[in-house]
Amino acid sequence: MYLIDKKVYFTYSTGKLSNLDDEIILGEHARECLMLLIEKKGEIVSKATIVSRVWNAKGIVVSDNAVRQTMHILRRSLLHFTEGSQVITTVPRNGYLINNVAEVPDDDTTLSNYRVKNDIFTRASSALVFARVNSFLPGIKGITYSFLTASLLFIAHEFFHPVNTAEPLIQEHSSSIDKMEFSSGKESSILQEETFQDKPDHVY
Repeated sequence: MYLIDKKVYFTYSTGKLSNLDDEIILGEHARECLMLLIEKKGEIVSKATIVSRVWNAKGIVVSDNAVRQTMHILRRSLLHFTEGSQVITTVPRNGYLINNVAEVPDDDTTLSNYRVKNDIFTRASSALVFARVNSFLPGIKGITYSFLTASLLFIAHEFFHPVNTAEPLIQEHSSSIDKMEFSSGKESSILQEETFQDKPDHVY
C-alpha cells in the first residue's frame, strides 16, 4: 500500500484510492499507469514506456491519446482526495512523473494521525479565537447593561411622571380672559369719557 501526498492511500491489488472518508476504484489501465509512476517515483516516465508496459505487454496496440486519457482519469480521481493539488506532473515532450509517495504497511495509521493533528490544531485555533473574543465580553456586557438600565429608567420616569399639558392651556385661557376683561374695562372708560364730554354745558 502507498500513501500519496499524505492524503490518499493506493492499494495496487485492488486499484483502490481511499482516505478515511471515501474511496474510488481505478480501472485496470489507470491502476497500471499509477503503479508504474510510483515505481519510478521522482523520475520522468515517457509515453513510450507507459504504452509498452500497460498496453503492449498485453498485446494491445494504442496511440499516445490512450495515455493522455488515462492520465486525465488518474488526475481527476486523485483530485477527489487531494483538494486541488496536482500529484502527477506533466513534463512537456518527455512524459510524466510523481513525487510525494511513500510505501506504507497495510495497517498504516499515518493518515488517521495526520487527521487527528489537524483536528487538534483546528480546535486549538478555535479556542484561542474564542478566548480573545471572550476577553472583550465584560466590557460589552457592561455597556449593554448600562444601556438597558438607562432605557428602563427613562420609561419608568415617563410612565410615573406624565407631562401635564392641561395646565399651560388653562393658564393661557386665563390670560386670554384677563386680556378680554382689561379690554372691556378700557372700552367702558373710553365710553364714559365720551359720554361726559357730550353732555351740554349747564346753564346758569
